[in-house]
Amino acid sequence: MKHVTWFMGLVAWIAMATAAGAQDYETILSKHAATPQMLETLMENGRLFLVKPTEKQGVSYIVAGVVIDRPIDRVYAVISGFADYYKFMPYCEEAKIIWQEGDRANVRIQEKFIFGKVKMLAWSTNYTLDLQMTPGTGMKWKLLKDPKVKNGIKAKWGGWELAAAGKDKTVAFYTEYADIKSISKVVEYAMEKDPDMDVAIRIANSMTVLDAVKNRCENPDYQPNLDDERKEDKK
Repeated sequence: MKHVTWFMGLVAWIAMATAAGAQDYETILSKHAATPQMLETLMENGRLFLVKPTEKQGVSYIVAGVVIDRPIDRVYAVISGFADYYKFMPYCEEAKIIWQEGDRANVRIQEKFIFGKVKMLAWSTNYTLDLQMTPGTGMKWKLLKDPKVKNGIKAKWGGWELAAAGKDKTVAFYTEYADIKSISKVVEYAMEKDPDMDVAIRIANSMTVLDAVKNRCENPDYQPNLDDERKEDKK
């Protein structure tokens, strides 16, 4: 636990010393001298989260990390397999490549959010991401303004950063910023009433994405979204 605390302090210090921009942030692995093997050791007790606060109340972005018990090629195949996102990625109903040239792609994503089991408190959003992929090591993205998209989120950027960590293991970092308030008036109202909800929602979302990718990498048959649909059809 002492090592994890030390590492979090190091990452926080580096984050303050090298403030990251929206689409050109430096990768976590390049910000310090830690080896992937060291990161694996430090992460044995769980996930790592870095919250980058803004001067005003709220959060700039979240960085979350986890060790996946699969080789880096397998992990990259999962995070770049957009057509299968609807099977396992939280909230995702569809992810479709609408343009691609080499390692650059535009992906349109449709998501649906539901508060608990109350379907009346549900809403959908869609948006298009401009992705720059680095095969085998990750990708980064930014929101693409698309006149064909309605009910879209107003701001979003992030990326995946991968590093081999021992035999058949991968350290995966997920970075994301999203203008959550723009998703729904309900969310905007709730977050204005309780600003701490901003951090809670972002950490919870990052955690569910990490879990989904880790489970999909380690178990190719993991497809909770399809399983949930089958349960609904049987009712």
